[in-house]
Amino acid sequence: MKNIIKIIPTVLTTTAVIAGLVGTSANANQFSGSIAFSAAGVTTDNSVLPSATTFSLTGAFTTAETGEYALLGVADFTPVNFNVFKFNPPVASVTPLWVFNIGSTSFSFDATSVDSQWVNGVGGGEWVITGTGIASITGFTDTPGTWTVNLSDSGNMSVGFDATAAVRQPNTVPDGGATLSLLGGAFLLLHTYSRKFC
Repeated sequence: MKNIIKIIPTVLTTTAVIAGLVGTSANANQFSGSIAFSAAGVTTDNSVLPSATTFSLTGAFTTAETGEYALLGVADFTPVNFNVFKFNPPVASVTPLWVFNIGSTSFSFDATSVDSQWVNGVGGGEWVITGTGIASITGFTDTPGTWTVNLSDSGNMSVGFDATAAVRQPNTVPDGGATLSLLGGAFLLLHTYSRKFC
């Protein structure tokens, strides 16, 4: 019986460490959070917004940050390089969609898919441009996320712009059953040792 008492803590400790390592490697060093942008000016290639195919920005800047973006010191009004792309019909991808640096830390987002839809509304309408992509921050693992751009017709010859990007929570990454397998293995070892020493 003494042998069982010595063996049980060893097996459980080893299992806990392995499960911890598997859990860590499943989401590695991914991050979570969201960031929003605005611009000093927006122009489209067609003054009739529903017929526009591209847009360009003057003075794009950050407006709201959560998660790692806030923790790493991204402040409102940080200048951003926003890539111009064709949204009508949409291009397949945009690399990068946006990028900016704070000191030696680089923040960027590659749009791996682009979808666009014109939506009629009261007093005008808007382009709703969405997709998925990969967010990158220096020192972190590239993290899948989603993004949205809205180009709204807010009056005669006036276009409003707003864009957001968000990355998923890292704890939503499944471990493929590795933890369950390790726990099953631990119980099998316990059963084997208990039969051998009882």
